[in-house]
Amino acid sequence: MINIDKLSRLLESDKGKELILDSIAEVLHESWINWTKDIAKNEDISVERRNRWDMYWKIDYCKIPLDEKKPEHEIAIRILRRLGIELKK
Repeated sequence: MINIDKLSRLLESDKGKELILDSIAEVLHESWINWTKDIAKNEDISVERRNRWDMYWKIDYCKIPLDEKKPEHEIAIRILRRLGIELKK
């Protein structure tokens, strides 16, 4: 759990903001895993989709290529903007 003092220090640097961004994106990915596992358990999905999801269920988030993290990062950026935190491009 992050404390408010640590959060304030992180927000002072672009590197810190990127760390916050990636942390939010990782939590979003964990939520996606839970959601897709529930769908896979309770609904009829294609074998291809199940296999694709299964690959992402087994890999650590930090090992997913950056271009494949884009959906989570885009949502994390929206969350940070809602909180008044802008990241440099």
